[in-house]
Amino acid sequence: RHTRYGTVTGVQTCALPIWSGEGIPVVLTFDPMSETWTVAPPMRHGRWYPSIVQLADGTSLVIGGHAEGGRNIANPDLELIRPDGSAPSLVGTIKMGAGEDVYPAAYQLPDGRVFSFAGKQTNWIDPTTWRISNGPVVLAREYLYPNGTLLPFTPGGHALLLMTGGRPSPSTLADATVVSNRIDLSVPSPVFRAMTPLPQPRTNSNTVLLPDGSMALVGGNITGAFGTPTLQTLLYDVAADTWKPAASQTMRRAYHSTALLLPDGRVLSGGDNGVGGGNSTLEFYSPPYLFRGPRPTVTRAPSSAARGATITAATDVHVGRAVLIAPGAVTHASNLHQREIQLATTSGSTSGLTAVVPADGTTPPGIYMLFVLSDAGVPAVATWITIT
Repeated sequence: RHTRYGTVTGVQTCALPIWSGEGIPVVLTFDPMSETWTVAPPMRHGRWYPSIVQLADGTSLVIGGHAEGGRNIANPDLELIRPDGSAPSLVGTIKMGAGEDVYPAAYQLPDGRVFSFAGKQTNWIDPTTWRISNGPVVLAREYLYPNGTLLPFTPGGHALLLMTGGRPSPSTLADATVVSNRIDLSVPSPVFRAMTPLPQPRTNSNTVLLPDGSMALVGGNITGAFGTPTLQTLLYDVAADTWKPAASQTMRRAYHSTALLLPDGRVLSGGDNGVGGGNSTLEFYSPPYLFRGPRPTVTRAPSSAARGATITAATDVHVGRAVLIAPGAVTHASNLHQREIQLATTSGSTSGLTAVVPADGTTPPGIYMLFVLSDAGVPAVATWITIT
């Protein structure tokens, strides 16, 4: 049947719990070109608030969520979903405690492994064998909507994960924390290290990686789902480990809020379904790099490239840097699809630059925004490129 969001094909009926905290096993795939939804074979059990992470080969791993029966029954299944619409594959199980199955954080690393972070436990998941092993011990428990962000990948650099905010217990009444921990997931024996704490406690906020290599922390609140909003945006300097205050929003953006990077370099912030919150309104934040001078214009760029390929972007002014940023997929402070890859480039020129796409799992296949930046760090409006 046709809807305003496209066409649903292969419709099937089933009894679904409505807002009860019980998971449902339904799997849908969406074709953005034809705007068509297709019902795929279901998962083994239901999932309420699960996470999904794309792997290096283009498949997707589903982890966490409440199963049938209510909020206290965690779904331990690890299931693999392929883009061909075939039935999900059960590849393993992982035990999660109270509060740890609600949107657990999971990140695909350049070597193909997945690192998961859930409340107080971490695990390594190896997609070649589906072996699960215990990860490093966390410094502080972070439940219910902390921010986990893979910091920008640099040529020859390491996979750095920053965990910020959240709540110290599964209780929705607990105040948020100011915790900020970083871990280098590329070394043989990684450990969490305490970083500069947040200027104020935050939960339900969103992180947005920016083309210049910095990160914005947007929205959030301190108490419960909506109490004590934090309106001021924060900018994080990755190298200096510092938080800098930036522009404040006019509306509260707490529980059920979202924030995304747009191709023009601005940040879109919206949502919050509580009384007095932002609801269906949107706000746009223009980061400092948009005020540093004229923007370059991309006159020609490839629409697709393979991993390991060299790409060329033509521009109207001298540029020296190029980055790939995956479009966001945000819910409940989680943006597991968020990823920024700073490309190795040859010397920029007045007519453009050439850059190399990493050949390993740093760049999972899919659609990315390609940003090139002027010498002053001003990004051009992004062009879209498919990495195969």
